[in-house]
Amino acid sequence: MIVGYSQSRREVNALVLFNDMMAENLRPDNYTISVVVSVCAKLTSLGIGKVVHGKAFRIGIECDLLLSTAFIDMYNKCGEILDAWSVFGVMRVRNVVS
Repeated sequence: MIVGYSQSRREVNALVLFNDMMAENLRPDNYTISVVVSVCAKLTSLGIGKVVHGKAFRIGIECDLLLSTAFIDMYNKCGEILDAWSVFGVMRVRNVVS
């Protein structure tokens, strides 16, 4: 549903659904977090993006290539180049996209 909202340009609905998911103590996976972070990048919503990043860290989501690249994209689009560089610096695996 979150992906569907994101692809339908209903980003706010995607964030609301993610918030509802977290309120129900449902654990998101890397893909869900990456989609939510991409929504934050589309909206240039740095505050929400940082909250999502913190939640992912606290619940032990492993920052794989997909998720790390989504964080880099979000921080870049929000003008936080140093935060993007920090994420890039701790990536274990990098590719051309990252």
